[in-house]
Amino acid sequence: MYDLSDYLFPDVRTPIRPAEEDFLLRKLGRMHAYYQQHELLLQPWLAKQDIFFSSLGPHAVTEERSTGHDHPIFVSVEEGWKLAWQFLPAGLRPFLLDPPVERMTSGLQKTLIHGDSKLANFAVLPGEKLAAFDWTMIASASPACELGWYISVNASRLARSKEKVLGRYREFFQEETGSVIENLVWEQMVDAAVLTGATILLWNKALNLQKNIPGAKEEWSWWQNNIRKCKEKYR
Repeated sequence: MYDLSDYLFPDVRTPIRPAEEDFLLRKLGRMHAYYQQHELLLQPWLAKQDIFFSSLGPHAVTEERSTGHDHPIFVSVEEGWKLAWQFLPAGLRPFLLDPPVERMTSGLQKTLIHGDSKLANFAVLPGEKLAAFDWTMIASASPACELGWYISVNASRLARSKEKVLGRYREFFQEETGSVIENLVWEQMVDAAVLTGATILLWNKALNLQKNIPGAKEEWSWWQNNIRKCKEKYR
């Protein structure tokens, strides 16, 4: 086992540099491009795409307890979703409780994704190399799931707006594949990314809003507005 402590990102709530963000997004895009239609995607031990829309979503606490488990994180998840329903406009609640996942992801090509692409899980090594660890959520899924988690969990660390982060990834992915993501496909990927980020972490953003953490209001507003846009498209 190697000690990568010297190469980790600092554990702070401040943005990384644009060059660092580009480095990460390019590496993710390269991995996603390489594993498209790869035989590895047939391995049964890979997580399935559905997990990114359910593991910490509105029904997660009930499902976890029905199995006889009660992980401590679900105390926060339960409290956070209760707050989320208070903060969200009533019209958005049905959409998140029963999102049209199949429609929103239909036709999106799958690849190998890390599944937990928070900055704390990466180390930038000498020689333009990236080490990634904590692969417990490695999955066969659309890159949109990776992107949704990335912009959600790293919200305070993003070097740019979420829209620009997603746009930079699109550029890098296209360079790696040598092909163009058509606009309609890209819009669908962005919608799927929004749904991923919301169903996995909106509960946490509600907790941050209640605590009045700096930037929490702006963060909540972004997700609420983009959830509404998705609802209007897929209702």
